[in-house]
Amino acid sequence: MVAEEDGVICGFYASTKVCKGFNSRLIKSNFLAFIMLSLKMLFTTPRSLLRLGKNLTKKGDRVEDDEDYAELYSIGVSKAAQGKGVGKLLLAESERVMKDEGVQRVSLTTDYYNNDQAVGFYHSMGYETLYEFVTYPDRRMYRLIKTL
Repeated sequence: MVAEEDGVICGFYASTKVCKGFNSRLIKSNFLAFIMLSLKMLFTTPRSLLRLGKNLTKKGDRVEDDEDYAELYSIGVSKAAQGKGVGKLLLAESERVMKDEGVQRVSLTTDYYNNDQAVGFYHSMGYETLYEFVTYPDRRMYRLIKTL
């Protein structure tokens, strides 16, 4: 979904209705392309392949996560549109669409450090911190969740 004003894109979001198994479904449905890109990465940037493999799951150590929710993978608003409610409208629309399609819970991940504004925004929109986790290489993150 994109938001635009006067024909100029000022924001977007990308999500999935079913988080559980999303990465494996994506790889399976694009297996040949995945293998080709993996081979290219192996010979050009092998650390990228390692990072990809280690980041396919986003699990906390202390919380059992059944991944029984939709996931908002990315949301962004252009600098020119920030502070004008575009992010709020995009997030609300994302949730409305998911709820209309039978989704009961939605989750997202966001950075832990130096991210008070985004975390505050998500909390103000009804998201709660489910757990913290670390991705490769030592990037600390939050998993937030909301019941629709």
